[in-house]
Amino acid sequence: ATGAVAHRLTVGGMGTVNDTFGASTFGAALGTANLFTPVAFARPTYTLPAADDYVSRQIGAFVVDHMTIADRWHPFIGARYSSIRSFTRSAAGERSAEVEGAAVTPTVGLTYAVNRVVNVYGSYALGLERGGIAPAQAINAREQMAPQRTRQVEVGFKATPTASLAIDGSVFAIRKAAEFLN
Repeated sequence: ATGAVAHRLTVGGMGTVNDTFGASTFGAALGTANLFTPVAFARPTYTLPAADDYVSRQIGAFVVDHMTIADRWHPFIGARYSSIRSFTRSAAGERSAEVEGAAVTPTVGLTYAVNRVVNVYGSYALGLERGGIAPAQAINAREQMAPQRTRQVEVGFKATPTASLAIDGSVFAIRKAAEFLN
């Protein structure tokens, strides 16, 4: 605690490997249906073509300081390190189109305890996420796009009127850069 502020520090890390078969390179038309007139389609028959494999490796570490001020105010501030490395592996096993990115991004937020049942909150965070993959029809087909920065703003509420009932709602906006074909 620093004066009237209590601190709770959270530290963590993560690592993932995402290996995706290039499913965008094939497909089959099944027919037309909707929720109001469902149709059972026959299972399509086709052979899978030789396709690219998309591999993405991500590691990250974060630290967040959760504070409490006068029992009602709960601000937090933190930082996250993210590193993303993605590449394409052709059906022949050749690696190509490697892209990578790394960033340290902030997160801040504030929760206000209106009473013992209702909390309102707001938060702001920047992040880094894997880029998309150009579809098979594009001139730059199956190109792995570079990782990109994202920004999220959120406001909401959480209510717990009983031990077995929780109600929450939020509005948020996520922004990220556009990716281009061809």
